[in-house]
Amino acid sequence: MLNHQSAIDIVMLSRLLREFRNIVPVVKKELFYMLPFGIASYLVGVVFIDRKNTASAKDVMKREAVAITKDHLKLAIFPEGTRHDNDTLLPFKKGSFHVAVDSQSIIQPVIVSKYHFLDHKRKRFGRGRVIIKIMPEIPTKGMTKADVNELTERCQQLMQTEFDALSAEAKQYCHN
Repeated sequence: MLNHQSAIDIVMLSRLLREFRNIVPVVKKELFYMLPFGIASYLVGVVFIDRKNTASAKDVMKREAVAITKDHLKLAIFPEGTRHDNDTLLPFKKGSFHVAVDSQSIIQPVIVSKYHFLDHKRKRFGRGRVIIKIMPEIPTKGMTKADVNELTERCQQLMQTEFDALSAEAKQYCHN
């Protein structure tokens, strides 16, 4: 699970894809239609979900829960569901937590510091650094659907605390 700030998150994700095997990013279906990104993503196995069709999105995520176990896959998911440039993470969607519980797999939080070097309004870059931290694994073995709400809240709190710390550290390297 990664926090989601900008379209440039793909750079962070590509770095993780080089480091770890069997990672499958989960992205919104609309990205499929962005050429050439969509076709290239499809060809390398990215999972597209239709966020506007809840039933379809749930079906895709259920299939991925099976693939996690059967094919030893790891899903790269942005639990906030959409990008933002706030100091506070958006509320997490619960779909990824249902998948983790259904597959009894671990959750691996990955935090990326705030992009202090990026001026979202003017769409300009300054100089700065990004800090990425891979946090300790969170097991879901033995959890049931009844645990999803508490698991979601726990992950959100852990990731927010780390986001705050990393963002404060990264801010000192920002030169806009």
